[in-house]
Amino acid sequence: MTTPASPKSATSAEAHGRHVLERLFATVVERKTASPELSHSARLMARGRDKIAQKFGEEAVECVIEAVNGNKPALVSESADVLYHLVVMWVDAGVTPEMVWAELARREGTSGVAEKAARPKTP
Repeated sequence: MTTPASPKSATSAEAHGRHVLERLFATVVERKTASPELSHSARLMARGRDKIAQKFGEEAVECVIEAVNGNKPALVSESADVLYHLVVMWVDAGVTPEMVWAELARREGTSGVAEKAARPKTP
């Protein structure tokens, strides 16, 4: 049986994860101008936003499949793929991790039900 993480270790793990994503973001930004023959990130971005979104969707579906199958190692691997493709999408769209962190912070402490109810209704 695992014990819950202490607040200090949770904060440390959270900070480490955030830094890993921020380093990944910086790498993808750097690779945006690289040769598509040498960089998978550059190749994806050269193919356009539709292809980036398609790859993200494919990885998300694979992640869901592994979650449903209860395959934890594959779920971890697919989750990393989802995060990578999400970061590529952010870079292509001009979204920064700080924008996402700010949105998450804005939502923190708000009930998910209340947050969803406050969203504008779409036809």
